[in-house]
Amino acid sequence: NDYLEQLLVDKNFESACELMSSFLNSDLLTRAEHKIQTVQQAIQLYQNQIEQQVSKVSGQLYVSQKTLTRYFKEILGINPKTCFNIIRLRTALKHYVEHNQSFSIYDFGYTDYSHFVKEVKKYTHHIPSQLNLLNL
Repeated sequence: NDYLEQLLVDKNFESACELMSSFLNSDLLTRAEHKIQTVQQAIQLYQNQIEQQVSKVSGQLYVSQKTLTRYFKEILGINPKTCFNIIRLRTALKHYVEHNQSFSIYDFGYTDYSHFVKEVKKYTHHIPSQLNLLNL
């Protein structure tokens, strides 16, 4: 509102252009911060309850699934489902290393062992036994 009032009062074209540029830049920063914050919140929600669907996370954030996907692509370059799959896999592999005897793929939403191996191969290009899991 201050920008608009200043534009209406200001008779100098150059200062009006500078004022409008300043307004647009601040608006873009605010929008970018909102998108980043939304993506961070979505990741946090997913980490708190692995196996959630993207639709459930977007609902908790009061944004549409399409909007959340757009934000993820703009901020991270990938969609939320891919991001959540990577988080789930990293969490599962870390648990596998730390608690090998009690590790269960079902605790992480994998339907069977081949599903788990397929995800490992998809993101690492190796099967679980080939991975150096000590650096997770």
